[in-house]
Amino acid sequence: MYTIQHLLRILTCWALSLTLCHPMLVAQTPRTESLTIADGLSQGMIYDIEQTDDGFLWFATKDGLNRYDGYNFKVFTNDPFNPFSIAGNDVELMFEDSRGNLWLGITGIGVDVLEKTSGKFLHLPFAHWGIEGKNYWIDETPDGAISLSTPDKSLKIRWKEPLMLAENSADLQAYTNSEPGPALLRKPNSAAVLKDNKGRKYRVEQDSTSFRIIADSQNGGNEKSALIYDTDARISCLNIDPADNLWVGTAGYGLRKIKLARQPFRHFLQGTSVGRICATDGVYLSFHGDARFNGKLDEAADRLLPVSELPPNISQMFRAKNGALYVVGDDFYHNYLLVIKNGKVEKRQIDRILSYAFTSIVEDLSGNIFATGGGGGLMRYEAATGNIGFADLSKPFGKNVSIFALQLDAQQNLWLGTSHGLARIQLTDLKFGENLIEIATDKFQIYQNDPANPNSLRYNTVTSFAPTHSNLNTGSGSPPKAAA
Repeated sequence: MYTIQHLLRILTCWALSLTLCHPMLVAQTPRTESLTIADGLSQGMIYDIEQTDDGFLWFATKDGLNRYDGYNFKVFTNDPFNPFSIAGNDVELMFEDSRGNLWLGITGIGVDVLEKTSGKFLHLPFAHWGIEGKNYWIDETPDGAISLSTPDKSLKIRWKEPLMLAENSADLQAYTNSEPGPALLRKPNSAAVLKDNKGRKYRVEQDSTSFRIIADSQNGGNEKSALIYDTDARISCLNIDPADNLWVGTAGYGLRKIKLARQPFRHFLQGTSVGRICATDGVYLSFHGDARFNGKLDEAADRLLPVSELPPNISQMFRAKNGALYVVGDDFYHNYLLVIKNGKVEKRQIDRILSYAFTSIVEDLSGNIFATGGGGGLMRYEAATGNIGFADLSKPFGKNVSIFALQLDAQQNLWLGTSHGLARIQLTDLKFGENLIEIATDKFQIYQNDPANPNSLRYNTVTSFAPTHSNLNTGSGSPPKAAA
């Protein structure tokens, strides 16, 4: 006969499986990341993107030149006391020459070059060339000259010596000649069609309300034109790096990083409803109330390999740091802990705690495993000895408490999310035995809602934790009706 708790567990797992197996998983779009001023970008209006041969990504913005190493931004801005700093902060275009120097167009000021060997910014003021206020772009001619091209003329810059400086000045001395008409086309990454490193094409489309990046229908195979990215923020520049990440600069909304090479989903065991997944030496799956559908995935054959020791009802699966898989479940008559490691299965009866839908498992620094269930019981599995002990945590709350969540913090405090508030206890204050050992109330720090204190816990039902770098965030609120 099923108990009320068994029925609630089955209903909860069934609802979860509907979410996990939603047909939207069939659709596949590349993953998009956003990088904004909160990540260290100096300004959200990005005019140009360049990746230099040393692997750095550079972003020209309205307020500084940004260099990105994949983790952090370094921002270059004008320092009026340093003549070798960048000439201005409004950077509108970039170009890396064959020598590895980075050329920069500075709005209203001129052209700078970031010299590779010295790291100094050297300057070519607009006043020298007569192109102030005109649209221009920078490129390199086949004979190694640098070309500043406008719609009506092109300036070719050559040096007496590489990057020769005027005496006591960061301004460059160079010979130039002017030719009618633009010498070179605009940079490839400013075009409306791009190619990745495998030759696949992507195009940019726009209308009055949005900008879109589309994978071209001629990329080969049966691939159709596919929407990669859609935004109402104006796309100002694009660049594809060697790892086939598409970098999208926007006008005022920061950067977008799109993984074009992301692999599509593979589908296994279609038509089934998966309840829980845990990957260790393989992918272990649990389903609902039938041991025939609990086992280990055989990816090559797209089938489930039965693991006879698994109980029909699996409440929780947990992968430890040493790769062992811990499973808590029941067969409607007894509760079990399974330890699966290196192909061996250890199955232990743990009737002192009740396996149910909110079973929670954590691991301490010594590799010991703690699991909780209904009724306030806590189990400890000692990794070194294999000994199992039990503690009763219900005394501060009453026997009808349910423990929904466990979390260990950096100081090895054990936090309990319960139906009667939040609790904290040091691991060293816990005592375990073959039977449940009651833990005294004075060992707990209890946090509960106090209507007179706006800084108190908002609700007394705490169902989850989200650890951060320095604090522990709690998900407190009324649980779903099926779990109440």
